[in-house]
Amino acid sequence: MVKLGSRAKRDGLQKRRVPVKNKTVPVAVFVAILGCVLAVSANVTTMKAQKDIEQERFRRLSAEQQVQKDQALVSQLQNQLKESQQKLGDIQKVLQGKTTSMSSQMDALAGEKAALIEQVKQLQQALASGQAPGVPAENPAPAVSQ
Repeated sequence: MVKLGSRAKRDGLQKRRVPVKNKTVPVAVFVAILGCVLAVSANVTTMKAQKDIEQERFRRLSAEQQVQKDQALVSQLQNQLKESQQKLGDIQKVLQGKTTSMSSQMDALAGEKAALIEQVKQLQQALASGQAPGVPAENPAPAVSQ
């Protein structure tokens, strides 16, 4: 047997270690690539989540602005309703006043009509009986001679 010196032993060990280094390099490269892929994937997922959050914020802000516009419109419509109700109340008061005055005028006119109808009947009776209108029945009118 030939004795190998320390150098030969080292060379032999180095030759055995070379294949181990060759196996670890691809594993390290694979782990690095896997890490990069995971980092990119996490970044994409994070960006997508941020985009969704931003869209949700925009929708909420838009909805809040729409609610404020709608509230302003509701308050404006309520004010218009109050004004219309006040105007309607004023119109009803005027109509009630007019109705009352017209009713009293109609009652007065009905009384005058009844009195005039009675006078017409009296005049018709007077004409039918031969008396001159406006002359009492006790004093007959003198005959007019020509």
